[in-house]
Amino acid sequence: MSDSVQLDLATLALKGRRYSEAESLYTQIAVANNSPEAWVGIGICKLYQLTDGRTMDEVIYCFNKAKSIDSSLNLDIDNQLIYHCNLLVNVYFQAFLDVKSRIKKHQKDIRTGVIIAGVSAIAGMNSKSSFGTIASLAGTSAGVGVAVDAFSKMSSMQEIRNLFLQKCDEVNNAIRSNIDNNSQIYLEFESNINKLISEAAPWAPNSTTNRFSPEQNRKAGIALVFYSLGFYFVFNSLYIWAFVSFVVGIIFNVGAKKAFVKHRAAKQTEMNTDVADINNVKSIN
Repeated sequence: MSDSVQLDLATLALKGRRYSEAESLYTQIAVANNSPEAWVGIGICKLYQLTDGRTMDEVIYCFNKAKSIDSSLNLDIDNQLIYHCNLLVNVYFQAFLDVKSRIKKHQKDIRTGVIIAGVSAIAGMNSKSSFGTIASLAGTSAGVGVAVDAFSKMSSMQEIRNLFLQKCDEVNNAIRSNIDNNSQIYLEFESNINKLISEAAPWAPNSTTNRFSPEQNRKAGIALVFYSLGFYFVFNSLYIWAFVSFVVGIIFNVGAKKAFVKHRAAKQTEMNTDVADINNVKSIN
């Protein structure tokens, strides 16, 4: 059987989450021909099983082994690592949203394009990659081989949030330690993972959206309009209209303050139940 056929079979097995079969085929090629693509394939197999006991140390070893075989492919190999890590955290985030909606019994929270949203600097990378078979993991079927069963087995928001943040931390630290931190690809990956982390814990104390509720913003805006009208009427000696405008402004301003207190109390309750998660977010960033 030719290497190209084995690589195709290994990639198919990986897409089907038959990790042992995929890793065995990649390993056979790596042993027989010391193939960089095979080592990258083994690394991706391990990466996709990060929630099933594999570690980023194993992943990095495989990618470094591929680079040691042919240094001319170093940039391509680094790109593959970032692409699949970016894909992984996106898939984990979607799994987090799916389980969150199941636990809270809300309408499914779907973020359009999450699974295939890539780093723009490498959006077209796979079409020019030296790793043709591995590159086929991208596209509309991107992420199908990632193991996410660990998320679906959890029954509390704290558990799934902790798992998501932990895996993001592991991936981010591994990438940060092994990839040029000044590259555009790395910077865009870091921006994406930090965005997902912040969305996983949207009640972090420094979040603007947590300090102000839509109702508060609306009522405060209306109050500002009426205050402005009041000053306009004063300057034009229309004192009765000025008085009415100020009274209406005060009513809406009081309503805005009440909305703020209500919103803050709700967010404080969420924060009290997830203090550990917020601390994790701070340590990652």
